Amino acid sequence: MRRILFIIFILISPTIAEARKGITYSYKGKKVISRPNTVYSDSSEYLRENNDFYLSASAGLIAYSFNAGYFINPDSLLQTSYVKQSDTVIGDSEMYALGGTRFVGNSLYLTGQVAFRKGDTIDYKNSIIDAEEILHSTDYGIDLAIGNRWNWENFILGGEWFAIYIPLIGKEIKTFEMQFRVLMVHVGLIW
Repeated sequence: MRRILFIIFILISPTIAEARKGITYSYKGKKVISRPNTVYSDSSEYLRENNDFYLSASAGLIAYSFNAGYFINPDSLLQTSYVKQSDTVIGDSEMYALGGTRFVGNSLYLTGQVAFRKGDTIDYKNSIIDAEEILHSTDYGIDLAIGNRWNWENFILGGEWFAIYIPLIGKEIKTFEMQFRVLMVHVGLIW
């Protein structure tokens, strides 16, 4: 549990944002900025600055999701997610998650969430020929994702390039494996 909290803390900590804004120091009585903040007024980073809330829907090849969040600052988002995934190998599942999203630069983001997942898995190991045993499983784990999100005024369009759910504790954890999501498209609003 400490590792999960540590990962979420790292994702929403303000240190990366402060490093990007530049370091101000004095040299011979003059203020010097070693790396100035170059945020352009038409960038996604700039458009996140005056918004508090986020709402989106995402769809991909084997999954869809709904997300809602609150901006702690322009680069950190506290969010909750619902993900429904259908996988012919692992089975169907639903996931409820709470965590943080960290924007690194203009649109690139990293997400880390603590999640609860429930679903039906197919147990091939204990099956008879032509028959599979369906197991009803629940577990808790972490969900990690990377993607891009671009803003135009209050509209969002983005892509979650890769995500992985790693089960940590739960019922039937040996058969309820990790799940991957790739190429999910986001459409949403910020205000």
